[in-house]
Amino acid sequence: MKDSYRLSFYSPFSIFHSPLYIIGVLLLSSLFSCTDMVPTKEVRLIDSLNGKAYAYRYRNLDSSYKYAYKAYRQVNLYKSGKAEASNNLGFCAFMNMDFDRAEAYHKEVYKLTKNELELLIADIGLMKICQRTALNKEFYDYRNSALRRMKRIREESDLFADRHEALRLDYAFTEFFLVSSIYYYYLQQRQEAIISIDNIQEDEALSDTNQLLYYHYLKGSASLVAANTPEERKLREFDELYFTWRTAVKSKHPYFESRKTPCPCRGRAFPPKSESLSELRCCDPKRRLMPSIR
Repeated sequence: MKDSYRLSFYSPFSIFHSPLYIIGVLLLSSLFSCTDMVPTKEVRLIDSLNGKAYAYRYRNLDSSYKYAYKAYRQVNLYKSGKAEASNNLGFCAFMNMDFDRAEAYHKEVYKLTKNELELLIADIGLMKICQRTALNKEFYDYRNSALRRMKRIREESDLFADRHEALRLDYAFTEFFLVSSIYYYYLQQRQEAIISIDNIQEDEALSDTNQLLYYHYLKGSASLVAANTPEERKLREFDELYFTWRTAVKSKHPYFESRKTPCPCRGRAFPPKSESLSELRCCDPKRRLMPSIR
C-alpha cells in the first residue's frame, strides 16, 4: 500500500489525488446528484412516494396529489426528493387549472436544489403554464433555460446511472419536446410542431405509459402526422387516437380512456364502392369509438 501511494504521489497524474481536484468533483456531483448524501432509507421512501405520484397522474389526480404531498412533507434531508415532489405538486395544480399555485410549486424547486434534472423539469412546467396563459416572452425565457440545462445534462449523462434518475431523465427530455410541440401547434406553426415531436425517441416514450399515451394522443388530436393526401392524414390521425384509446383502456388511464367521439368518417363522403383502407377502418364496428380531439 505504501509503495502504491508513493507511486501515485510522484506520478504526473497525482493531481487526481489533490484536495482541489476532490473538492471540484464533489461540487460537480452536487449539481447533478439526486441523493444529496442522505440516508438510503429516506431516499427509497421519498422516491417510492414520488413514483406513485407520477404513476397516478392520468389515473387519479387526487391520489397523485396525495402521494406528492406526502413525499413533500416527509422529506428531512433529501432536498432533490422534495424538489421532485414540488414538481409533482405543480403538475397537479396545473391539471386543476390553478396556474398561480402551479407556478409557485415549480419556482420553489429553484430554492430547494441545485439538481439540474429537477431544475429542468421545473423549467418545463413553467413553459406549460406560460403557454396556457399566453406569456410568450416568458415561455421562451424558460425554454432557453431548459435548453441550456439539457446541454449540460447531456455532457454529464453518465452521472444518471440510477434507475429512478434515468427514468426522470427520459421523462424530462420527452416532456420538453411535447410541450414545445403544443406551443407551436397553438401558434398554428404545424411544421415546427411536427419537427419538435419528431425529436422524441419513441423507444423512450414507450418506457413510460403516461408519456406514451400523451405522445400518441397529441399526434392524433393535433394532426402531427406525415401524410401525402388529406384522406391519408385523417386515417393516420385516427390510428394515433385509436391506439391511445385502446392502450388507455388496457392500462386503466381514464383521462385518455374517456375521450371518445364517433367514427371520423361521419359527415365525410368516401366513395361508396371504395375498397380503400380508409373505408375499411372507418366502417369497422370495433373501431367506432376513439378519443375526442380537444
